[in-house]
Amino acid sequence: MSLSAYVAGVISLACIVGPWIVTAPVLRAAVVGHLTGAEARLTEIVLGLAGLEVTAQLTGAFGGFHRWTLAAVSLVVAAAVTTLASRAIGPRPARQPRERRRRRATVLIPIVAVLASSAQWLAGAASSYRTGIVQVESLHYHLTHAAFFVQSGTLWRPHQVSASSDAAFHPLNAELLHAIGMLAFRNDVLSLFLNVLFLWLLFLAAWCVGERFGAGPAAVTAAALLSVALPMGGTSGGNAQNDIVVLALLVAAVGVLGQAAPVEETAVAWTGRAVVAGLALGLAAGTKLTAPGAVLGLLVGWVWVRRRSGAVRTALPLVVPTLLTGSFWYLRDWWFFGSPLPTFGLHVFGVGHDAVPLPALSGETFTIAHYLTNAHVVRHWYVPALHADFGFAWPLVALLPLAGVVLACRKGRSTDDRVLAYAACVAFVVLLVTPSGADRRYRSSRRHK
Repeated sequence: MSLSAYVAGVISLACIVGPWIVTAPVLRAAVVGHLTGAEARLTEIVLGLAGLEVTAQLTGAFGGFHRWTLAAVSLVVAAAVTTLASRAIGPRPARQPRERRRRRATVLIPIVAVLASSAQWLAGAASSYRTGIVQVESLHYHLTHAAFFVQSGTLWRPHQVSASSDAAFHPLNAELLHAIGMLAFRNDVLSLFLNVLFLWLLFLAAWCVGERFGAGPAAVTAAALLSVALPMGGTSGGNAQNDIVVLALLVAAVGVLGQAAPVEETAVAWTGRAVVAGLALGLAAGTKLTAPGAVLGLLVGWVWVRRRSGAVRTALPLVVPTLLTGSFWYLRDWWFFGSPLPTFGLHVFGVGHDAVPLPALSGETFTIAHYLTNAHVVRHWYVPALHADFGFAWPLVALLPLAGVVLACRKGRSTDDRVLAYAACVAFVVLLVTPSGADRRYRSSRRHK
């Protein structure tokens, strides 16, 4: 890359992303109020990311996904949002006394865990920097979609990457972020580090969730251990897989809305948090096809918790922002294929839609639930894949989420904890019935044999 191309890339990226970095604190003060610390930073990241995604989506929907066009639109829209938001900022409250400082050992453990996790993910980024991104799914459709956005200048037209893939129907919020990096520098160098940034967002969100119980360091440590223990921990650094993006955004939504029990907050304060949480949920739903299950579980749970305040009044600040940041790709599919979920067939009392036929995928659309009663498949495919991914202790790893759900539902736990348990159950059920879910795991286990 020449010096002039590098300078142009830096300037264009600053014009695309920079306005939302400046706007986010103003928007946070207007929507949620004057926050401090980790909670304020988490809220600002969600608001800035939502503004960037929605601006890029609307610009790309009309064929304007070009470097300087997006930069100009981003500058104008962010300036307008900043002007409007600044008028809605209320008076700054009295300064709150600082909390008692934690013991050094309490802070040292999560720092070590975060550094160890970051080192593993950055090692993957360094490896990809030397060889280029070679991870199969990244090359097959994640980065392929991002490159198509840059080359065509549009986000509205679906792109079929191959006859044996249903990726043209997938939500692509993460791929859009990769495309913005490509748009600026004309290559995928920023894609090497995008997942690492979302890993750090996960740590920040975990801290905010843990602080509800005065256990921020413990929550960060758990998130760091999770990020290196799961299969994605050894591979997601330096590629374009989107699992960490969804996980970070879901935890961010919980971190924003779950800072205090609903009964302890005024309606106005809860509404502001709900708007930000809804934006995070929409970003997650627009990233991965299996994410809407967890999103739906959280939405229904949070509305149920505050049902006494009115279901409509509670649902609006959650659902509308979710649709704003999460509906673009589903609306696009509905426009072109007649269904927001073309891989699913849905009929209620004879009314609905059929799944889009994909002859090359015939025989490869079975769900995980389809094989759960087949002892041969469970024994010779599912169990070896679990062993390959999690090691000999895979039964313990599989039981940990179940234990978390049971503990969250036991007597004496808060309603927020029960909402999270309910959302986890819904997400798991959706995973079991997702088309092609079993075949993806079949191919994974076959590679390990």
